[in-house]
Amino acid sequence: MITEIITEKPAVENRISYSELVPPDVQDELIQIGITDTRNMFRVGDIANDIYGTALALNKQITHQYACSAVAKFCGRSSRTVRLYADIAKFYDEQTRRQYDELSFSHFVMARHYASQWQDVLDTALSGEYSPLSVDETQMRYLNSIGVTEAIDTFNKLEIEPREISPVVTPEQTYQQLMTPAGNELTSISDELVRITSMLNNYIEMLSDTKRDAARKALKDLLDIIIG
Repeated sequence: MITEIITEKPAVENRISYSELVPPDVQDELIQIGITDTRNMFRVGDIANDIYGTALALNKQITHQYACSAVAKFCGRSSRTVRLYADIAKFYDEQTRRQYDELSFSHFVMARHYASQWQDVLDTALSGEYSPLSVDETQMRYLNSIGVTEAIDTFNKLEIEPREISPVVTPEQTYQQLMTPAGNELTSISDELVRITSMLNNYIEMLSDTKRDAARKALKDLLDIIIG
């Protein structure tokens, strides 16, 4: 997803702003729908977590997944969706939800992937001039703020020919195929760098505080070596 955001080019026909395209009254309606949906998703997640906690307190031997499946049966969602709601609801307390009440549930889900940096991501989402940034805009601006896209842009300016896949399947080639889109065709080295850098950055955000800084520096040094 991050790769698509970084490499996406705006279509030629997108010459009208969202505010011009969507009437003001419809904008207000959509905003209210988003706020209501977000609160409902958090509520479903809270219910699933509460049911699981109550069951354990009563010595009922069930799994958290089973509790989510039970909730899913009555709210018309899949158990997997309810598990997502429950995970996000457990991660963000009520005070945080109120603080970022303008944001969609998708913003909270996306920020959750950045581990301890989640608040920086949500603050970025609120940095829009007139309204919150979209999820895609938030990721792009946040990645810019930590220097990821700058390094990738620099690399993209280098004139490097794409590599061709050898007809002989080797372990290295198998790895390359797993890292490339459907069709197993390497579009360019820069595309590979985008994917790998984004993947590593996500893993780095999951590390402990002491390891995270060292890992970020190591990734930056690696990019400097490749680009320089």
